[in-house]
Amino acid sequence: MGTLLSRYPDLREQELAELIELFPFLPMLDLSLMTADDQLSEKLVAFQRDHDKQLKAPVSSLILFLAFPALVVIGSLWWVLT
Repeated sequence: MGTLLSRYPDLREQELAELIELFPFLPMLDLSLMTADDQLSEKLVAFQRDHDKQLKAPVSSLILFLAFPALVVIGSLWWVLT
């Protein structure tokens, strides 16, 4: 991902599509490291500015991400209160 980002905006359509597809699922640590890198941080800001609407995580992923902890809490409360 860092190699693609370092060449931004000089990417082929396929490479740009891959970068846009991977970005919403990028681990927070990787994003932090790229933000701290002097060379990548400018490219990252430009990429986010140019493709902001396409970089949103899908709602279905967010629902699945939040469903498991919610079920654990509900199950724990049910077990404690009964």
